Amino acid sequence: MISLLNWLLFFIAGASLFCVYIFVILDKILLSWIFLGISFLPTLFWFLKDMRLTPFLMPLAFAFGGGVWGLVVSDSRLSVGIFQTLIASILAYFIIVHFPYKKLLFPLIYSFVGFIVFLFIIFGMGKESSVYMAKGNAFLGEMIPAKNPFPTLPDWLLSPKSPTLSSHGLLLLMLILFFIVLCIFPFTRGWRRISSCVSGSFLLFLIVCLTGKSLIRLINAQSVLSRIDLLSSIGRKLGKIPPSGIGLGELISKYGVVNPHNAYFQLWCELGILGIISAVLFFAAFIWISGRILSSPRKDIWYGFSLGIILSIFSCIVVGMVETSPFGCAVPGMEPWHFVILPLIPILSGTLVGLRDICEDCARIPPVYKDESSELRNL
Repeated sequence: MISLLNWLLFFIAGASLFCVYIFVILDKILLSWIFLGISFLPTLFWFLKDMRLTPFLMPLAFAFGGGVWGLVVSDSRLSVGIFQTLIASILAYFIIVHFPYKKLLFPLIYSFVGFIVFLFIIFGMGKESSVYMAKGNAFLGEMIPAKNPFPTLPDWLLSPKSPTLSSHGLLLLMLILFFIVLCIFPFTRGWRRISSCVSGSFLLFLIVCLTGKSLIRLINAQSVLSRIDLLSSIGRKLGKIPPSGIGLGELISKYGVVNPHNAYFQLWCELGILGIISAVLFFAAFIWISGRILSSPRKDIWYGFSLGIILSIFSCIVVGMVETSPFGCAVPGMEPWHFVILPLIPILSGTLVGLRDICEDCARIPPVYKDESSELRNL
């Protein structure tokens, strides 16, 4: 009965967080606050049952502080919505960390992500060229719709401006799934090994095919150099950025910069120096907890899962130098543009904390020694 209650609360909290993002994009601020409150209650329930400090708590606290300050100094009407998505991302971390049934939760979450990626591949990539256009330098294989082929779906979900199709979000999810499958492969047997081999090969094929020339440009640093030129021009446009940042949403509303193609620059503009401190503390916590996992005596599929999440977070750190998608993205909405802070990094971080606990449980279980005296007496 308790197990059923926990799962019910989890689905309510997850659905509420999803509704927060929908209503932020639709400019329904009051409804966003209501669904934040709904998702907060289960999170508080689990936190009170499992009160403990976790490695990423301090980075999240500084990010929250930066969000509060960015909300205070901002004149943009987007600021409240951005702040709501920041809170939603933090709540996502606490839900993942404090939910009691992690061994069931993690496969469920990442299988669901794989299902979503599969749907976007089927409905977003398999249309005729008259509907879809290739942009050539597509990091995400910007085989994106020339127009929304499904009028019943909102533009922020499937259109040329969709964050899933035009901000490298889909490719990043594919990369995360590939790393997980790659790292669990050595620890699987039988049908699990076959399925991980097939799915990993399929993901790798899609990633290589869809990246086009962008992968080469990233390897030879052309993407990084072009981003530096872009940031220089944006910096001249903004002038001197104060330590507090320019405020939540001001980059879009005041300066018209939709995508600076650098998550750390966006973090600085939105959250100020507290956001940069949050990033530094996050790197330190990530290195520390990764070291704990790598030194774990447990070497099974959960260890492989942990390696996959470590590589996924590292890839987000690297992609953040040329894209904003690991931190957030601009989406078409009622404004017509909104900027939302994505829960990707908090969810991966919460998963890493949970996997650390699973891997270290092996070390806490005392070894069982076989009683050989009875066997000697039977000889």
